[in-house]
Amino acid sequence: MRRQAAISMGDTNNNIYRLGIGFVPVKGRLDGSQVMARGLHGVLYHVLEMADRQDKTQEATWLHQHEAPKPYTLVPYYVDDGSLAGIQISAVGDRSATALTRAWLLARESPEPLLLGRQPFRIGETELVYDGTINSLVMDEKYQRLGLRFLSPTSFKKGPGDMPLPMPESVFRRPFQVWNHYSHPLERLPDSWLEWCANSVYITKHRIETVDVRVGPGSYVTGFVGEVWYEPYKGTSLQRRMLAALSRLAGYAGVGRKTTMGLGAVEFLGTVN
Repeated sequence: MRRQAAISMGDTNNNIYRLGIGFVPVKGRLDGSQVMARGLHGVLYHVLEMADRQDKTQEATWLHQHEAPKPYTLVPYYVDDGSLAGIQISAVGDRSATALTRAWLLARESPEPLLLGRQPFRIGETELVYDGTINSLVMDEKYQRLGLRFLSPTSFKKGPGDMPLPMPESVFRRPFQVWNHYSHPLERLPDSWLEWCANSVYITKHRIETVDVRVGPGSYVTGFVGEVWYEPYKGTSLQRRMLAALSRLAGYAGVGRKTTMGLGAVEFLGTVN
């Protein structure tokens, strides 16, 4: 395993990490069309439980029972022919990063392959990257608009169904919650920030499409993918800085529903003056 940073740096609760795990099929290819969101989620907890049995720990239970927002998100990676190449997990806090890294390393050494449905595979290259702290995402910058790319289907709960629309108050709610949960108490944001976001941040350009993703047998979620650009209207220096910071944090926190199953993955595209 290549590791670009050791765990346990600074404030252990708000460090942020990216963990990449390659999947190697036992034969043929891992057909992405046969992979369901619950299947990815199930494999993750299977390797966590295997690590718990070996280490006599309870990290799978801790992560499963962790109050929202969860300290990790998951996104699958596919290649051009639709094969599943692996996953990337973003983790907030040293405990979640340690538990997740340890579990996948042990799974890599296991003589038995893992299963996604009926497709067996082994763990390939595994790499952990330390990206600083949540608070380091804040930059004192002036900008006109900023962009997000929604990499996997993203939706928000609306009554009994899904709302596949990138409204600012919906998109930035989860990064806002993650910020307030893991930041120092003196740096938490008031609820009025979300009110400002709902009333004063506008979509100026988008290129999105809706996609149905299979969560489980006979179960689908309708989400959207594509690029969206947001522009804040007026706002204080703090409000504008935090909009940019939460846009960066969205890449680690995810957005909307079922982020631990691979939905709601986001990439920060940057700012435009």
